[in-house]
Amino acid sequence: MRNRIPTKQGFVCVGTILGAHGIKGEVKFKLALENEDIVKNYGVPVDEDGTPFSITSWRQGPKGPLGKFKNIPTREDAEEFRGTALFVPREEFPELEEDELYYSDLEGMTVLNHKGDKIGKVGSVFSNGAQDVFTVFGKGNEVLLPYTDDTIATSDLEAKTITLTEFADEFFNL
Repeated sequence: MRNRIPTKQGFVCVGTILGAHGIKGEVKFKLALENEDIVKNYGVPVDEDGTPFSITSWRQGPKGPLGKFKNIPTREDAEEFRGTALFVPREEFPELEEDELYYSDLEGMTVLNHKGDKIGKVGSVFSNGAQDVFTVFGKGNEVLLPYTDDTIATSDLEAKTITLTEFADEFFNL
């Protein structure tokens, strides 16, 4: 099973509630970002339906972050929200350096082969622990590619295109 990060138009997934921790409604949280400050400091996270999850406390637990949300007062409530993805508006995020991007920036981009021909669109983007991976949908197939210098020649956020290297074209039998 791939570790896909949920999407919501105009928002970036900051993580997923894994389940309850303790008896007072605290939750175990799986981050979808490297910088957990975004979860705490850049707007009130919302679920897919837009329900706000105001953070009342946040700390590092033995196996990852633990959070307390205003609308989760009990352990039973925390268990009810197991698997809930939380999102923060993209506009709330800090500006990135020139060579950085957010996963959500890649989703929906047009993928071109090294000659500039369209071969598909980016679906989901996720980390497999070792590297970032993106899914390309096109010509009736789905191809997973690592987001590395070996596979990406250029990424143009303004044009919403990713141009692959000649090496990466081989994954599409081009």
